[in-house]
Amino acid sequence: EYNMMGRVNNMITVFPEGMSDLTLEGQRQRGYQSWNAQGSSTSNQSGCSGMLDGNCYDSCTELGVTCGPCAFATCHNDTLFVTTLVDFLLDALCVSTDHVFATGLSNGGLMTYELITHAPDRFRAFVVIYGLPMKGSLDFSNPGIAGRPLLHINGRSDRWMPHDGIPNLHGMVMESVETTVTEYAKVQRCDINSPRPSWPTPYDTVRNLSCSQFPDCELAAVVLCLYDGEHLYPPMVEELTWLFFRQQISAALPSYGTTVYTILILAASHM
Repeated sequence: EYNMMGRVNNMITVFPEGMSDLTLEGQRQRGYQSWNAQGSSTSNQSGCSGMLDGNCYDSCTELGVTCGPCAFATCHNDTLFVTTLVDFLLDALCVSTDHVFATGLSNGGLMTYELITHAPDRFRAFVVIYGLPMKGSLDFSNPGIAGRPLLHINGRSDRWMPHDGIPNLHGMVMESVETTVTEYAKVQRCDINSPRPSWPTPYDTVRNLSCSQFPDCELAAVVLCLYDGEHLYPPMVEELTWLFFRQQISAALPSYGTTVYTILILAASHM
């Protein structure tokens, strides 16, 4: 779907993948791609169990990182990886630096928040799809976050990334959606006390989608969308993502007639 939208909208879609450097019982595992983001490799929470217990990635061991029971990701510097990739793309392609966006889902959503935390100035705007910082990892103190729009999309019945901050299926505690977007709205100088008006979309009948936007934001838009669903890819997410990003793109193009492409960095990953 993203590739099809890219062909129509002069959008270059890029799909980086996190490392799967996990060895269990002497065998290097496949399908454990992950991003080192928002406490995913270093959380000191103690209530996790099941599949998350003891999954200490090889890079964590090599770097001397103590893996807690809630750790589930590589310890590679994924912010450096993504920003290096952005530099390469900007050097190689005809792209405006103001037309680079990032989105991710699940652990990729955590990675998107990691980019917000450590490299916000490299992107025009962000869309996070059912990904939330580990409890205690949320940090919006980087001054570069100001002026960067955010759309957060979450399922109301998601048990992997619960929107209300309760422990997930394995005892892991994430920040709640409300806490996360409200703290972000504070940075954008939004009115966080008044009722949030609807952010209408053409997809409001899909999965009972309901989107609201913080009012009177001085610096950047902050939108929250909830839908009826679990930790599964919602059918309207590509269109919703592009709708939001398109609203952030300046209509002004270079006067010399060169086509300016948009780069969409998709930090999609399994958790």
